This record gives sequence, structure tokens and C-alpha cells, in this order.
Amino acid sequence: MNISGQQSVQSAELVQFLSLFMAQSNSRVKKTQGDRDALDVRSAIFTDLRTKLTALKRIATDFSSSGALSPFAARTATVSNDAILAVSVTTAASKLSHAVHVDQLAQAHSVLSDQLSASGTTLAGTMVGTKTFTVAVDDHQFVVSVNITAGQTNKSIMESVATAINSVTGSSARAAAIADSDTTTRLSLTSGDTGSAHGMHFTDTSGLLGAMGLTNTTAAGATAGGYLHADLGNHELDAKLTVDGIQITRSTNVLTDVISGATLTLKAAQAVSDAAVSVKVGVNTASIKTKVQGFLDAYNAVASYLTSKTAVDRNTLERGALAGDYGYTTLAQKIRVGLAGDVSTASNPDMIALAQVGITSDRAGVFTISDASKFDAALDGKLDSLASLFDSTNGIGKRLERELDSYTRSGGVLASSSDGVQIQKKMLDARIKQLGHLQDLERDRLTQQYGAIQEASAMQQSMSSMLGVLASMTAF
Repeated sequence: MNISGQQSVQSAELVQFLSLFMAQSNSRVKKTQGDRDALDVRSAIFTDLRTKLTALKRIATDFSSSGALSPFAARTATVSNDAILAVSVTTAASKLSHAVHVDQLAQAHSVLSDQLSASGTTLAGTMVGTKTFTVAVDDHQFVVSVNITAGQTNKSIMESVATAINSVTGSSARAAAIADSDTTTRLSLTSGDTGSAHGMHFTDTSGLLGAMGLTNTTAAGATAGGYLHADLGNHELDAKLTVDGIQITRSTNVLTDVISGATLTLKAAQAVSDAAVSVKVGVNTASIKTKVQGFLDAYNAVASYLTSKTAVDRNTLERGALAGDYGYTTLAQKIRVGLAGDVSTASNPDMIALAQVGITSDRAGVFTISDASKFDAALDGKLDSLASLFDSTNGIGKRLERELDSYTRSGGVLASSSDGVQIQKKMLDARIKQLGHLQDLERDRLTQQYGAIQEASAMQQSMSSMLGVLASMTAF
């Protein structure tokens, strides 16, 4: 009983001893792991910062561009009658006014067959067998074959002809059998594109098209076949319009080559006596204002992020993850100067800073268009000077682009910072693994050492007991 009790006490002592050792050893591991976790946070910050800086640099690059690529070159078109005409413009459009009169819309060549009894067998009475004909569109000839059986109804034959045409011509021509009444049917055939240049031409090899009235050279009537829309020699299928007194003919209702930088979409034809539609191309001030505000928003996002990550709280002394890092504490100052500093190369000496066009920051450093009237005045009368603030040699767009490039480019500041963090993480990972291994070795060593001490102590006690017994025996 005494031996068992003694072993229990020794075991408890060993557990307590090892617990003290593990607590002290774990504190070193936890500290190293904490340093490792801090590097994860720092790495994530660099990733977020790269995203924000890249976005700002992209916008700065846009604003450093001049000419047609400049955000300040945005154009818009106003139309006096948008039921007649729609106009969209690019930056290549000149700031001018135009008068447009739409005389005729472009149409697709289309023909209609005779009206036939749907259940009748008129066509099958003379057209039994395989019948062929050719449809030519845009210099492409399509050979169409249709098999007609005895007793086949007119409706069935027209449906077969429509299916055969559509399967062969694809989008070049479109055919459809139409029930124009409860008892009658007609075949409609239309070119796939508008304009006289895309008219259809038929070679009626077997006479089937003639039998249906599709090749009649007169206009289609209530029951007789013929053309619905056709070129009769005077561009009847083409769009006709007058732009600034100049007569223009095109095969489409969407014109991209009439006014430089503008697309005209014709919607309806006008009577000869109708007034021309006024088209005014001018500066798209709404677009420019939106883009400038987008530039400021991107800057504000970067500035706010940098401030939060490099700041030191005066009350709690809590430090941001990048506090004390010179490369990033100074970046916020650099981009603020880049945005708000004077532009020595501006074209207008009276407009060399954003504050002069109504753009300022509040106490928190957030930039906005704070004076809309002043900014609008610059847009309306001093657009070139406003653009020069951004795209001149030392303009806001160019100097921010240069500054941000040193951070975002391959091998730049951010790349070096991220690489440095990865190296430190690998070193700490190896250190944590090493500490765990040393911890295991030390625990095993201490356990063995403690066991050896306990064994020696037990032997000493046993020897003492034996000597005591011998001493008592000698006394007798």
C-alpha cells in the first residue's frame, strides 16, 4: 500500500512538473504563432491595397489621356424629334448642329403569292413531282427543291415551299405560309436585309413560283400576287434623307458613315412639308461629371484605407498594421499632393488647382465636387483648361499615374512588400515546426530524467531501510 501510494504521488508530481514546462514552452509557440497570424493580416492588407491602387491608377491613366481618349472629350447628341430619328455619338463627333429630314425608310424586298384556297389542289393539279427554282441574294444563288404529290393541298404545298426556302437560304431570305383568312392562304417571301443592294432575284426553272404568282411584276393586290416592296429603279428599297441640304441614300436605317463620330438610326419617314429634325452635338457634361466623381471616389477609397492602416490611436495607442512603415505612411501624403497640388503645366494660369474648379476636401480628407456651379462653369466655358489640369505634362492624371505605378507594377513596392511577407511567413512556419519538435524532445527528456531521479530515490530509500534492519539485528 505504501509503494502504491508513493507511485501515485510521484505520478502526480510528474504531471504537475510537465504542465509547468508545457505552459512555459507553449507561450513561446503562441507568440511565434501570433507573429505568423499578424503576417497573414499584413498580406491581406497588401492584396486589398493593390486592388484599390490599381483601380485608382487605371482611372488616373484615363484622365492623363488627351484628345478623343480623354474623359473630357465625351459627347452627347440632342434630337428635336426622337420619334423620327435617334442619334448616338462618340468622342470623334464634332460639336456642331445638323438638320436632318428623313424622306424614306429602307425596306426589305418582299413579294406575296396569289391568294389560294387553303384546301384546294390547284397547284398540285399542274405541279406534281420535284420542282426547283433559284433565289439569288447578295451574289449568292440558292437552289430550292420541293416535292409535290398528287392531291396535295395548296396550303401544304406553300408550307413545304416556305420550309425549303428557309432551310436553304438561312437568313438571306425568309418565307412563310400565311393563312390570310379561314379558308385561304398566301406565301410571303422577304429578303433578309433592307436596301436595293439586297434585293431577291428568281429563276423559276419549273414554273412553280409563277404558278403561285410570286414572280408577278406588279404590286400585290387583295388576291393577286406581286411585290409588296421592290426596287423599281429609283432606290425604292433604300433609306433617303437630307442632311444639312445634302441628299443621301443608304441601304440601311442605321447610318454610321454620314456624320463623323455619329450613328443615325432612322425611325420614321417624314412628309415633304415636315420640318427637318434638329441634331445638336455637344459636350456630355453629365458623363464628365460622373467620371470626375468616380476619380475622386477611387482616390477617397485609397486615402481612407491608407489612413486606417497607418494610423496610431492617440488614446489607446493601438497601431495600424502599416503604422511606422515609411513606404506607406508617406504614400497617403504623396497621392494627396498629386491630387490637390498646383499643376505647373496647366494651360490656363487661372486654373491650376482643383479648388479653382469647385473640388475640395472636408476635414476627413474626402474630396468631392463641393461647388457645383463653379465646376459647371468650367465644363461649359473652360473645358480645355479643365482637361489640362489632368492631362498636361505634370497634370493630376499623369503624376498620380507615375506615383501609383511605382507601387503597383511588377517588382514595385507592393510586390516587394508581399514577397517579404511570404519569406517571413515561411521562416515563422519553420520556427513553429521546430519549436514543436524541440518541445516533444524536451518533454521526453524530462520524463526520462524525472523517472531516473525517482528510481534512484527509491533505491536510496530501500538501502536505508535495509541498513536500519541490519542495525537493529546487530544490537541484539
